Amino acid sequence: MFKPWRTRADMHAASMGVVLVSMALLCGACGAASARPTASSSHLPVYEGAAMELFDDGIGAQAIGSGVEPTLSARERELLRERTNLGDSVVRARVVSLTSAQGESGPRWFLGLHTVERLSGARNVPDNFTVLIDSKAPGARLVRALEGQIIGAPLVAFLREFASAGAKEGELHFHLASDGKEEVDAVRVAALPL
Repeated sequence: MFKPWRTRADMHAASMGVVLVSMALLCGACGAASARPTASSSHLPVYEGAAMELFDDGIGAQAIGSGVEPTLSARERELLRERTNLGDSVVRARVVSLTSAQGESGPRWFLGLHTVERLSGARNVPDNFTVLIDSKAPGARLVRALEGQIIGAPLVAFLREFASAGAKEGELHFHLASDGKEEVDAVRVAALPL
């Protein structure tokens, strides 16, 4: 089971095999920090409705590799504002690793990210953290297509923890967007106190 708010050193290695055990040992040697959930799963919001659109485990189409600074539509600005205001944390991050494993429902990808700058949110994200992209998640198609090009990509990560069915700890969901100036400036404006 993937545990939210954990670094690569804390991933559940038993089901992931030798590759993840090696990653955990490597990250442990680097002194990767670990962030624990602040609330039990029963005190977290349920992952349903609008939350599933905002924190969809997806990657924005312009987030990786376009080289063109997109202009945000009114709808994209609204989603960005909502993600910023509802997220536990919003950070600028760089992709540092990508590994895959075969899960019960198909392939899964573990995207290792390094925090470059904290933009907003009450929760501190570790300097190095991992997000899980399941084969059915919106981000799976883009990760599969750009597997070799994703390392080093700068992104804005919107992160929120939700209740997990049958587990004591929460489940991390996210949305990854472009690290363009317009997006970062819009996050900074949305994070300003009213």
